[in-house]
Amino acid sequence: MKYIGLDIGTSSCKASIIDECGTVSMSASREYTLTHPAPGFVEIDPELVWKSVCDILREIAPASKDTVSIAVSSIGETMVLLDKFDRPIVNGIVYLDNRCQSEIADIMTKIGERELFEITLVPMNQMFSLSKLLWYRKHMPKVLEHISKICLFGDFISYKLCGETATDPATASRTMFFDAVRLDWSDRIASLFQVPVEKIPKIVPSGTCLGKLLPSVAKETGLSEELRVLCGAHDQAVATLGSGSIREGMMTLGEGTSESLNLILHREKINLATFQKGIAFEPFVDKDLYIMTIGHNAHGICVQWFNELFKTDSTHNEPSYDCPDDLFFLPFLAKTSVSEPTNISPACFIGLGLTTNQSKLYSAILEGLSFESRVLLNTLQNFGGIIHEVRATGGGSRSDTLMKLKADILNQAITTQRYKNAGILGLCMIEAISSGEYSSYAEAATNMIQTSKTFLPDRSYDQKFERYREIRTAISNLFRA
Repeated sequence: MKYIGLDIGTSSCKASIIDECGTVSMSASREYTLTHPAPGFVEIDPELVWKSVCDILREIAPASKDTVSIAVSSIGETMVLLDKFDRPIVNGIVYLDNRCQSEIADIMTKIGERELFEITLVPMNQMFSLSKLLWYRKHMPKVLEHISKICLFGDFISYKLCGETATDPATASRTMFFDAVRLDWSDRIASLFQVPVEKIPKIVPSGTCLGKLLPSVAKETGLSEELRVLCGAHDQAVATLGSGSIREGMMTLGEGTSESLNLILHREKINLATFQKGIAFEPFVDKDLYIMTIGHNAHGICVQWFNELFKTDSTHNEPSYDCPDDLFFLPFLAKTSVSEPTNISPACFIGLGLTTNQSKLYSAILEGLSFESRVLLNTLQNFGGIIHEVRATGGGSRSDTLMKLKADILNQAITTQRYKNAGILGLCMIEAISSGEYSSYAEAATNMIQTSKTFLPDRSYDQKFERYREIRTAISNLFRA
C-alpha cells in the first residue's frame, strides 16, 4: 500500500507518496511568501497555501495508484478563521510575529504562569494561539463577529480536503487553551478568556479517519475520491516520529526554518519546574509519551538570509568550514523566542576584521546556530532530560558541515535519515498503522526508516562555547538596558 504525507510549513508545502517499506515514489513542493503588513507583523495567506497544496497534489497524482490515504501535518499556533461560507476572514498570524506582547500581560492578570503551565504544559508566550485570539478581540473585534469556525492550519487543509474538522492533541497543545494533561480543551481557560470552544475542532487521535476526499478536490487534483483523509499531527511531533525517535531518551533535532529539540519522555517524568524556562511538553502519538521540547525560531532563516545577501546557494555549493577563534555570530534574526521571550538581542557578528570573508561569515553562522543548540540542550538536561540517542532531520540535516559541528559542540553522536522530510515519513507511518499494515510505531519504524550517516564528536568547542555565552549575556544585557 501507498500513503500520501502532506506537510504545511512556514514557507513551503511538500507532499510525497511513500509505501510501507519507506520507499518514496514521487514528491512535490511549492514555496510561498509570508507577508509583513506592519513592523513586527508576519502573516500567511490560507488561500495561497491551499492553491499550493492543490498544485503539488495534482503533480503527484499520476503516481498515486494503490494510494489509500492522505494525512496532513502543519505549523502550530497559526489559526485560520472561517466565515459562514468557509472563507478565510483574515490571514493567519505565524509564530514569527511579535504583535501580541501586550496580550501576554493581559493573560497574566487573569491566570498565573504556573497555573497556566500546569494546564497547558506550554510556557507563557505570545506565539501561541490564545494571544492571537485576544489580539483580534482587542484590535479587530468585527472579525470575531463573523467567525463560523476556528481551525488550526493543518485542520484547515484537512477540512478543505474532506469537509470535516478535527485536530490532534499535539497540534491542539500549541494553542495555550488546551489541557495537555486531560487531552481536551480547557474549560478553565475557555471560561477566563471567552474562547468559543463550540467553533473549535474536536480532538481525535492521530490516524483517525475524517472522511474521504471531496469529489470537487478529487476532480481538481486528479486523486481518487476513495482516498481516506486521516487526522495528522503537529509538524514537530511527526518529524520526531519520522526520524525514528519513538522511545524514551531519544531526541530529534528538527532543523527547519526554526530549530526544535524534541526529547521523548514518559508522562510521569514531566517536570512542572520548567514553567519559566521556555520548555513545553507536547503529547506524542503514543499516549503515554510526551515530547519535551525547546526551540530557537531563527535557524534556517539565518542560512536563508546569508544566501539572499550574498546571492549564493549554500545547499548545493556549501562553503568550506573556516571560522577563526575570535569570530562569533549571535543568531537572533527573529525577534521572538519561546525559550527566552524577554531576550531582545539583535543578530550580530562579533570579531569582524579585514580578513573576514564570505566563507568565514558562513562558518560563523553555522557555529552560532550550533552554540545556540547547546544552550537549549543544556536547559533540557538541567531539568532532567536524559538523552540516549540523537537523530536529526529537516533541511539543515542535509549539511554535513552543520551536522559535524553540532555533533562536536553538543558532544553527541547525531544520526541523519536518508529521506530528509521526516515529518512526511512520520505521517505515512501513522497512515500505515491506521491501515493495519503495522501494529505499532516500533514495527513501522523498523520497516520504513532508513538512516543515512552518523556524525561522531571528536573535537572540543567548550572553551569557545563559554566565550560565546559571555558575549551572548553581555549583548542581551546591553539591549535589555
